[in-house]
Amino acid sequence: MRDCEGQVADGGIREQCIAANVPFHFKQTGTHFRKDGRLYNIPRNQQIKQAHKAGIDYAYK
Repeated sequence: MRDCEGQVADGGIREQCIAANVPFHFKQTGTHFRKDGRLYNIPRNQQIKQAHKAGIDYAYK
């Protein structure tokens, strides 16, 4: 499993995990989070909750 706390999740490590069929868990967004071309400014106390809501985790297939 690759933990990418605080890193932007549009591509990069997540895509590598999917290609290699390795689980990916997006734990925390960070203050500046870009998803689907939109930039979000997320308060620290909401970052873990928003990472879960992003729905970009990947499990084995």
